[in-house]
Amino acid sequence: MTVRIKMTRESKPKSDKIPLRDLLIHVSGSDASNRELSRRTGHHHDFIRKIKTLLPKCPFDLNNLEHVTDSAIKNWLKSYALVQTDLFDEPDVVALSKVLATKQFNGKQLYEKYLAEPSNLKKLSKRSFDRRLAEFKNLPDLVLRIDHEPGESMQVDFAGYRPPFYENKIKSNKNRDLFLAVLGSSAKIFGTSTADQTSNEWLRAHVDAVEFFGGAPRVWVCDRLKAAVIGKDYRGRARLNPSYRQLASYYGALVQPARPYRPRDKGRVEACVKLVQRELKASLDAKPVFSVEELNQRIASVVKEINDRPLPRLQGESRSTLFEKIDRPCLNQLPPTRFDVFDIAVGKYIGRDYTIEFKGNFYSVDYRLVGRRVEVHASSTNVMIVDDGVVVATHCRLMGQGERSVQMEHRPANHAAMLLTDQERLTAKLEKLRPESQAFIETAIEAHLKPVSRRAALAAALDLVMAYKPEEIDLAVAWCETVPTNSITSLERALVGRVWMRAAAKTAIQPPNTHQNVRGPGYYSSSNEEGLGS
Repeated sequence: MTVRIKMTRESKPKSDKIPLRDLLIHVSGSDASNRELSRRTGHHHDFIRKIKTLLPKCPFDLNNLEHVTDSAIKNWLKSYALVQTDLFDEPDVVALSKVLATKQFNGKQLYEKYLAEPSNLKKLSKRSFDRRLAEFKNLPDLVLRIDHEPGESMQVDFAGYRPPFYENKIKSNKNRDLFLAVLGSSAKIFGTSTADQTSNEWLRAHVDAVEFFGGAPRVWVCDRLKAAVIGKDYRGRARLNPSYRQLASYYGALVQPARPYRPRDKGRVEACVKLVQRELKASLDAKPVFSVEELNQRIASVVKEINDRPLPRLQGESRSTLFEKIDRPCLNQLPPTRFDVFDIAVGKYIGRDYTIEFKGNFYSVDYRLVGRRVEVHASSTNVMIVDDGVVVATHCRLMGQGERSVQMEHRPANHAAMLLTDQERLTAKLEKLRPESQAFIETAIEAHLKPVSRRAALAAALDLVMAYKPEEIDLAVAWCETVPTNSITSLERALVGRVWMRAAAKTAIQPPNTHQNVRGPGYYSSSNEEGLGS
């Protein structure tokens, strides 16, 4: 019987690995080969080679590793950035994560974009590239808590909740917007409703807020809605709405727009928005309101209850008491007059008719500014046109549509003359005559009782003063007064025939003729008669 004996290979016993802390010390103090160090320490020779590569960059003191944790050593050895910085082109994970968040590129397209970037270093594999992004996403989301100085900042925002109200016992479809302003230090809240989120409502809400607080904070933090920010300048900085900038300047404040998609820049008001809209919704569900005034009163009562509520984190103090202690003494004093909310339009073009269009109406500017672009600052009563920081025209605001406000001094002389009425032209010409001549012509026109005859006399008088010199008219009027006659027709005949010249010739004194063959006026005097009789 043949017995087969199965021969088995005796497995090599695995050597125990020494701790990483001891491995670093052993590798740094030995000149043995990688294979020999692997046999002594139990670690793979490739790992020994890696340790030798990293030792010059080791952040720990190899002579004092007792206070270094094993986790710290493992994390350092696993750091791809530290191992491969000099070997591979490391991607900018911060910028790539922002691009990936916009969802314009997927992971594959982002990696292809990374490969297309020129570099003298080796590119990472797709697996290593994805690992870099994953490690960056897994970093903890840190929060910077900002300590606000008393009276320094006010954060403002519109809530997403639009409180409803009823009109004539029917729910109105014109829901109002909820505006909130919160002080940074005491977190005191102001709330009101606005018709919409346009510039005028935005400005009025700010004015109500600073009057509610009794002073103006020095910095206003807001979202980038169009009522506050209208774009970016050439440096990429936020360009404020001119009316909002003017409002902040009026109250001595600085506007600081929050970064896009960064609600934590105004975390105070974001937290208060959730609180106020939750309690306001519950209040309106329990008891609805039937007018805008009642809605504002309800918002004020809800906000007052929140401001007066004791807070455990403030040792039982409320927002209102904290505001009186730290914020109110540090607020800027309000100006003596309330800010008149302005509508500001930038870049308005002055047309060939030297007017600009604003809100459907037209306002005139000096004709020499035609073709320029100016700003329009409109309050509730006046409209100011500003060119390069200088007010060049002021008008009363027109509230209709298609109306025109044109001042005569803005027109050129020929346009002004074309638009003058016959009465205005005649009045201008009569100023050059004597007062007696003015009274004569005006009396002659007023003598016509019928409007048609009066207009005909006015036109005839205007033709005369336009055709003859003022000196001639004065002489003709003086002759008409001696006749006497008082009509425009007689004045016209006197001017056409120049009758005052013939009358002057008749009344002129003839000079004495002293010729010897001509008897003089004294020839038949009494003396001569006595001589002849003798």
